[in-house]
Amino acid sequence: MGIGHHIVFDKAITNDGAGYNVYTGIFTVPVTGLYLFTFSVSDRDRLTVLQLVIDGFNLVDIKDRPVNNAQTMSSNTVIVHVNKGQSVWIQDYALNDASILSREIYRYCTFSGIRLY
Repeated sequence: MGIGHHIVFDKAITNDGAGYNVYTGIFTVPVTGLYLFTFSVSDRDRLTVLQLVIDGFNLVDIKDRPVNNAQTMSSNTVIVHVNKGQSVWIQDYALNDASILSREIYRYCTFSGIRLY
């Protein structure tokens, strides 16, 4: 991954309202309200620094730094008011050689958005 690369979580377990696009990795807010967003990543190869972005503005970050090829995980959660039509995504913002670990049998990397009210 490189700087600005959107993380695409290609398997949607629940996607009521079809706000999440499994091809672009972008969640388009279907209904204005207070939302809880959470994301987690795992890696074992190199430092990865990601951010949760709303309409191009950084909201919260995570840093995952494996040591001695040991697998690690990082996560962050935020509650924020968003308006219908705003875009939310996860992106790499610090390194040109970041990586994450996720396979069909290892679903360590997740992104969730829940409207609270």
